[in-house]
Amino acid sequence: MALTTWEEIAAAKRAALLSSIPPEWRIPTELLPPADQADVTGFPKASGWFTNEELEITSKSASEILEAVHSGAWTSEAVTKAFCKRAAAAHQLVRQSSTIPWARTTQTIGPISRR
Repeated sequence: MALTTWEEIAAAKRAALLSSIPPEWRIPTELLPPADQADVTGFPKASGWFTNEELEITSKSASEILEAVHSGAWTSEAVTKAFCKRAAAAHQLVRQSSTIPWARTTQTIGPISRR
């Protein structure tokens, strides 16, 4: 059956997008803020859902991240997963994305070569 109204099309798109988020990046229902809460900027730290490492990674500048990966303190996989988890949380809290390429970011391709 074809979707006929914009409301049906929008609801189907929202459901498909939410289902594309890997289970480990879905915010547990009991941690979600109230629906009428306008400011969710403090959620990552206040929720307890993010690890200390994920919070640290996602709060650093690009040059700080590069230095930490180069030194071996963090892996590129840990950095990618931390940012994907934070992006998934942001989407669930404010619905800012219309497409998210999760499948491409969760596949391990192999080690980064050093020259």
